[in-house]
Amino acid sequence: MSNRTARMLTRVVRRLLHWQLPVVLSLGCVLLVLHRSGVGDRDTLTFLALQLVAYLIPGLLVWRWLRGRSGSLLLDGTFGLILGHAVTIALYLFCRWVGVPRAIWVFPVVTVAVFASVPALRRHWRPDPARAEPTWMTWGVTVGIGLLCLWYGGLTPMNPVGPPNLLWQSADHLFLLSIAGDARNHVPPTTPYVVDERLNYHWFAMVDVAATSWQSGLEMSTLLFRLQPLWSLLTGFIAFALLAERIGRRKAVGLVALGLAVLAGSVSLLHGATTTVVDSTLLLVNWVGSPTQGFGQVLAIASLYVIVGIVRGEDRGPRPWVLLALLTATLMGAKATFLPVIGAGVALVALVGMMRERRLPGPVVAVGLLLGAELLFAQVVLFGGASQGLVLAPGDDFRVLGASIGVPAATGALTLTAVCACLFFGWFAPLTGAGVLARFPTGDRPALLDPAAILVTGMVVASVGVVVLLAHPGYSEYFFLRSGLPFGYLLVAWGLVAATALVPGRRTVVVLGSAGATGLGLVLLARMLSRRDLSVDGTAWRALVLVVAAIVATGLAGWLGGRLSSGLDRRARLVLTLAAAGACTVGMASVRTVDLARQLPISRGDYSGLPARLRALPVGGIDAARYLRAHTSPDDMLATNAHLRIPNDSTGDARGFWLAAFAERRVVVEGWAYTATANDEAPSPASAFRVPYWNPALLALNDAVFDQPSVGTLRALVGRYPVRWLVVDRRYHADLAGLRSLLPVHRRYGEVTIFRVDPVR
Repeated sequence: MSNRTARMLTRVVRRLLHWQLPVVLSLGCVLLVLHRSGVGDRDTLTFLALQLVAYLIPGLLVWRWLRGRSGSLLLDGTFGLILGHAVTIALYLFCRWVGVPRAIWVFPVVTVAVFASVPALRRHWRPDPARAEPTWMTWGVTVGIGLLCLWYGGLTPMNPVGPPNLLWQSADHLFLLSIAGDARNHVPPTTPYVVDERLNYHWFAMVDVAATSWQSGLEMSTLLFRLQPLWSLLTGFIAFALLAERIGRRKAVGLVALGLAVLAGSVSLLHGATTTVVDSTLLLVNWVGSPTQGFGQVLAIASLYVIVGIVRGEDRGPRPWVLLALLTATLMGAKATFLPVIGAGVALVALVGMMRERRLPGPVVAVGLLLGAELLFAQVVLFGGASQGLVLAPGDDFRVLGASIGVPAATGALTLTAVCACLFFGWFAPLTGAGVLARFPTGDRPALLDPAAILVTGMVVASVGVVVLLAHPGYSEYFFLRSGLPFGYLLVAWGLVAATALVPGRRTVVVLGSAGATGLGLVLLARMLSRRDLSVDGTAWRALVLVVAAIVATGLAGWLGGRLSSGLDRRARLVLTLAAAGACTVGMASVRTVDLARQLPISRGDYSGLPARLRALPVGGIDAARYLRAHTSPDDMLATNAHLRIPNDSTGDARGFWLAAFAERRVVVEGWAYTATANDEAPSPASAFRVPYWNPALLALNDAVFDQPSVGTLRALVGRYPVRWLVVDRRYHADLAGLRSLLPVHRRYGEVTIFRVDPVR
């Protein structure tokens, strides 16, 4: 073999190992998990092709142009993909408003044409070879994608998209699907399941689903509950690693952050404290649990990437501000909980800067003003000044939270104090990374005084503070926690890599590994000892002992790190001591890896054995709804006799959303929960789902059409609203014989009968 041939083969193998094989394996994981989750292969390929053509390529080109330079393909592709969705949302709002929703294709078509034809812009098609990700980084991302797909495949049976399990679909997911359906047909959307009620909700994520539906023709439920969740999850994790890389100024920080995001959760000292409320780290914040939060997380990471460059002074000129405005404006309507959390971090950067330099840093203040203006616009215009059910109730929610992990709500103050101490320790544990940075030098100051470190620290502290001060019937205040807490692990990753850089060698690996194993063992032991209910004040001492033990173990790990660092200079010993303490808390958080392993083998899930009385949807309901979707105008309205989440619900749970969700049409009165009026009418946050409808005259007229049908009642309803079909859920009372005498044209689908209103005889 000649030297030339050998060199050629070497280049081919390197290219194969560097990015081709990782890309193939990553795509294989995605295809496999979606296939096993009930998504057709054709739908998956259509979705992937759409992401490439309509979002990634044009978004990448615009991202590079606005940044003024090219980076690696992984970096520009990831953030370009996110930017592509942000631009498409803005364009869709206009196109849908003027009645030409498919005109959103103008963005990819025009962008590609301009960047291909203008000579000065052609350079943006090429990545910068000097900024290429190393092979170990691409393989680290591939392993992370594989683990995420494995975990995602275990969650999808809990969120069905096909019969028979779909009949038990959760009220929250039906609520989101109904909003997405209305956003597909109207801008601005309104609350589709009850008339005359504005939509005071974070609805831009649903606009993204609607735009994708118009572009691809894919079913809305498949997009919302399968394809977009996985997109959000994987894109968010890759972007998180790239954000860590920028903050820590080393690619190794990105890889460590990615590992922590996948494997580490909130520190849970109490047995049973593994719910999504307690564990508010990145893995459990996704579209499966909350599409708005998952989509907002992706936009927030991209926004923070730009903000870090501005507050550090690395990115100057007008283009970064255009980029930031595009991303944060979309974030404003996707999940506004991120804006005050990020704003708190920016405010802390401004405060520290003023204290150090005796003047306000201009770019930091400008970022804060932009976020403040967007938050004000969102609250006043998008959300109509509604409180969304949030109330000021310092500490009250901890009783409800305690009950979710085995602490009765009526227990004494000492027990609740102990529970709060356990939770606070877990939430603030990521800030141990800040301890390392406090002593790690970058230039002429400690790394902790870097604007990026201050920004993240402020976000973590603010997100915990909001949870303490606010309460909501559906734990929505914890979305503030989820909007800030995950970023604390950026500090941990930065601190650990900084320690290994300052104190290189096998000794550091042994010290940090031992400290992490100590933390993991402590939490496993603590959770074993806390299996008994914390039902009386006397048992609170066990919880307090667990907190003290965790603090002592963290300190002990740091002390041992210092002892094992003999022979090093004072600064290196201190850094290694703090890093060992941080590694101990990482070990405590890694108990989630044990929890995830216990879920294997993954169950496929089967709801069909549940009682029929618990079904949210009637048999045949989806077929009836899709018939109506195909045979009505988007401006036509429906009327129904079903108003509750499940029939014969003695509690009056008014979360009945299935008809609006699957028909993609507005309904006169279906349910009325999750509205600003319901939240205002409720005597307490916990009763917001069950308040009576505030317009009894309209409800009586609507129900009279079904219970006592007559030409007069029908004309009264049709004369008030453009009702064209009546949908009878036969699980509820209705005079079918009377309706047939008035409206002989009808169809029947299982437990659903539909009648065409026009003409009325």
